[in-house]
This record gives sequence, C-alpha cells and structure tokens, in this order.
Amino acid sequence: MRRVRLAESKAANAREDIEVCESLILLFERVLMIKDIVEKIHESAYCSECNQHKILCLMSRRQAPLSEATLQQLKALLSDSEFCSRVHDLFLREAGFRVEVLRGEIDEAMKIGRNPKFAEIELEMELEKLEISDFNGVLCLYGENLKASYEGVSNCARGHYGDGVEAFVAEYYVVYKVVLLFYEEYRRSRYVLDDIELDLSASLIDLYSGVDVRLQDVDRQFAKYGLLSFNENMRFDCDHLARGVVDKRLNKFFSIPVSQILAESIYQLYSDGKVGTLAFRIKCIADGRPSMEEKAYGSILDLEVSELPAVSEFYSVERFGDKLTVIHDQKSQSLIFEELNDDFQLAGDSVVTQLVHLEYERTEGGYLITHIDHEQILYSLDQYEQRVSEADVSVRGHKVKSFKIDGASIPFDYRFKDELFLVIVLDDFFVNKKLIAEYFEGFNAGERKV
Repeated sequence: MRRVRLAESKAANAREDIEVCESLILLFERVLMIKDIVEKIHESAYCSECNQHKILCLMSRRQAPLSEATLQQLKALLSDSEFCSRVHDLFLREAGFRVEVLRGEIDEAMKIGRNPKFAEIELEMELEKLEISDFNGVLCLYGENLKASYEGVSNCARGHYGDGVEAFVAEYYVVYKVVLLFYEEYRRSRYVLDDIELDLSASLIDLYSGVDVRLQDVDRQFAKYGLLSFNENMRFDCDHLARGVVDKRLNKFFSIPVSQILAESIYQLYSDGKVGTLAFRIKCIADGRPSMEEKAYGSILDLEVSELPAVSEFYSVERFGDKLTVIHDQKSQSLIFEELNDDFQLAGDSVVTQLVHLEYERTEGGYLITHIDHEQILYSLDQYEQRVSEADVSVRGHKVKSFKIDGASIPFDYRFKDELFLVIVLDDFFVNKKLIAEYFEGFNAGERKV
C-alpha cells in the first residue's frame, strides 16, 4: 500500500511540475508576443497628422501591430493572473527606475542651485506607485488616470477613430497603459544599445581633415579607443542643459557623456594642472549649442589606499542582487569599481554594467589618482551569470569607454563644490547611490582606518 501511495505522490508531483512548466512557457510566449508588438511600434514612423504617441495613433487607426483583433487579444491577457503579476513587476521596476532618475536630477539641481520643485512633485508620485502591492492596485491607478485624462485622450484618438471614440478609449485604456509599460522598457533598452553602438569616428575624421588634421595620426586616444583628446584649441561649455567641448578651429560643439558637475570638476582639475591628458567619447556633433533634455564584505574606502583588500563587496539591504564591487590590485596600484544590479540593463542580448577604473601612486603628500576612466561593460548572459553567481571578478566583457584621463595628479581627497571628485564620477554613472555613500562613509567623515 505504501508503494502505491508513494507512486501516486510522485505522479502528482510530476503533474504539478508539468503544469508549472506549461504555465511558464505560456507566460513566456505572451511576453514575447508583446515584445514583438512594441518592437514593431518602435520601428513605425511618427504620424504627422496627429503628432500623438505612436501607440495611441496606431490604436485609434486600428492599424498593425495594434489592430482591433490584437487589442482584443491583449485585453484577454488581463484576466491571466500570471501575466498580470508580470505586468505588476514591470510597473514597479519602471517606477523604481524613475525614482532613481528623479533623485539624481534633484541632487544635480541642488548642487548647482536650481529649484527641483517639479522633479520633487513627480518623485512623490513615483514613490506612491512603489507602494502598490498587486495588479488590482495598478488597475485602480489606471482608472484614476483615465478619469483625469479621458477627454484629452479621446480628443487625441478622435482624429483617426471618428465617432464612438469615447467607448473605444474606455474599453482599451488599460491595454494602452500596459503596452506603454512594455514599450518604455524596450525603448530604454534600445537607447542603451544605440548609445553603445554610436560611432562618430568617420564624421570626426572628415571634419578634422577639413582643417588639415589627420586625427587618426595625431590623436593616440582616438586611434586606440575612438576618444577625442582635449587640447589647447578646445574649451569646455557646460551647464544643466548641455555638456560638451568646442573646438575653435571647427566652431563645432561636441557633446560628451558626463553630467554638469563632473564636467566642471574635470575642467577645474585640468585648469589646475592636475590632469595630463584628457579624452572623451563624442555623443553628438552640432553646429551650435544644443538644448538637451535633463535626463550595488570588505572594507570602506580607506585613506591608506594601498592597504585596501583585494575585493570588497557592498550589498543593498533592500535587494541583495544589487552590489558594488571594488577590486584592488596592489601590485599595479589600481582600483576597479563595478556596479551589478538585480534589474540589470539589457542591450540586445548583452547585459550592461558600469565600471570606473583608476590607477594611483603614493607620494609624501598622500595618494594621487594618475589615471581614471569610465567604461560600459557588455557581458553575454553566460558571462554575467558567472560574474554574479560565482563572484568571478576575472570575467571581462566588451568595453566601451566614455572618458579617459591620463598623466594626472589628482589627490584622493580632492573635492569640487564640497564633493569628493571620485564620488562625483561614480554618482554620474552608477544607479545605487546608497552603496557609493556606504563605501565612502569613512572617507567623508575624515576617519583614518588603517
């Protein structure tokens, strides 16, 4: 009898396992279907007739990939609990992303004396979203949104839809918001990939050839890394709207991928003679000044830098998958800071992490940073799994540099506007500011831990 019961129990467990697998496969297929839809939306052209969001325009036209049949399919998915749970997870992730962006904007505004009022209002709204515990809460919020924006959305859709647009909007508004969630996730992923793949080398070579400069021959950083070196012909031009350098020989504005405070602090170091060579990755070339939208054991940082352990890791209390890894090579006198996050950023099939590398030397006056650069690291999924699960710091992905400083003599405790320069660099590229603050806790307090 025991054998029969045991067999029945095993069979029941096997059926449960099969049901779970089937459920996961079904969920995966549904998510893939939506991702295929948002990819097609992203590739579609903007409508010059209505100038509305692509999703709303295609929905009101009932045009592929958002035909009425597809809208009905998507609406039916909202009765699937597994899919709704996936939407809720995405909703929270998007809200969390906005919270980090807004906090960064507020910090930046405070540092340079601007009023962050509107960002603070939006931050409160995003923080409230993080308190929503399930998909029903998301539905309630969307219901409130619809009441507030019903007339505006209906007017936008009426041009293509015609009579009966109000009923159409009421029926598919939640579908619109859900597709918008997936679309924003995809769009951000594409932005990261496009940014990494952006290569203006040919344009720069062409520009400089017009003033008899063979860039690939005279600029070693350009020949090796595709970075444009700063020289006596250039000046910095930066504020909260745009960050870049201007070459007087060309009268061109070269946009650089750093914040206002980092650009200003680098320029101050350069002006003070603490930087030997300086080079940037160019993100945009403009005739005039463009107007840009503002857009995770070991030891804390010690003033006795050479005594730091080989590897330090700091974990987020809220999410253990978020960590800041600091690798110290005593022999080569270098430090590598790398941020790993639970909600990692994807660019195509690659996981993108942020990495800051520096080299230092010890002098009678203290420790000096002699080299510093920032890189985006692209790991394959297998590499990232090995990097995270096995804490394998030897794993290295493809590197894309954004800026590079050589021949420098920057004191470790150098401050710009009362902020440590190294903190400014890390804050500019890393998401988890709390882990950075924890690592620099002793340094900021002026403690000497030996």
